[in-house]
Amino acid sequence: MAADLKIQVAVLSEPDSRSLFQQKAGDVVNSSTHQTYARDIVRECKGLPLAIVTLGRALANKGDIVFADTLKQLQKSIYFDRMSPVTASIRLSYKFLQNDSTKLCFLLSCLFPEDFEIKINALFCYVMGERILKDVDNLEEARKRLHISSCLLIKNEDGDIMMHDVVRDVAISIASEEGNEFIVKAVMRFVGRPDIELEKCKRLSLMDTTIRCGLPDHIKAPQLLTLLLHSCKMKIPHELFKEMKSLLTLDVSRTYIHSLPSSISTLTNLRTLCMDGFPKFVDVSSIEKLERL
Repeated sequence: MAADLKIQVAVLSEPDSRSLFQQKAGDVVNSSTHQTYARDIVRECKGLPLAIVTLGRALANKGDIVFADTLKQLQKSIYFDRMSPVTASIRLSYKFLQNDSTKLCFLLSCLFPEDFEIKINALFCYVMGERILKDVDNLEEARKRLHISSCLLIKNEDGDIMMHDVVRDVAISIASEEGNEFIVKAVMRFVGRPDIELEKCKRLSLMDTTIRCGLPDHIKAPQLLTLLLHSCKMKIPHELFKEMKSLLTLDVSRTYIHSLPSSISTLTNLRTLCMDGFPKFVDVSSIEKLERL
């Protein structure tokens, strides 16, 4: 059972809730085949704008069978699984994402810190690193093939995206479940090293995180595919990467180190290495033999 999210927000009246849902889902909600289902879905959202908007966008111009099934799943999540309407609506909208590639791209977005403006190029670099899109060789082609769902992400005028903090919390919950194996510890401050199990971890974010006692000399993470150390101010030990043989994507941008750790040369499967913000004199000789970069 997913953990519920307890937040206090202003609620809308029922007429305002119906109006907002129609704005997002379209005029299909007024058809004779959809009207009853739409009304009951809105009622289950309890006037919560985020729940209404999220489900409305996900159901835009969908058929009456989808509306009926959504109502059934929403009621089960709320009354049987004891989720809040917001949590239930976000999880249902995630299920509506068009394919596994889009779902994984959405989950990769939760690796970034809360309220972070995610540069679309940075996200696509992670997507390309894991080869989430098959038969794609460059960034422009990836942009055409993968459409980020507007029902769960906020897009600004520059094309960058953000996650609502509640959406991010639910995304982290989904991402940590069996099969996804994400661990997100972005923008955290630890005195001692966090007690986290990395044997099965596939994606780890320590973006802008500080551990007072520093990183361990090496990390045993045999299944790790993506590691984000972006903006970490900690020293990166030379042997840190030697037991990460599966690593495909590594982001060490803005870490202000003067040379890449020698163990990076053992990452023979590495496809993407992000080094934005590095000074020009950084020694990169340790990556010369990484043929997949």
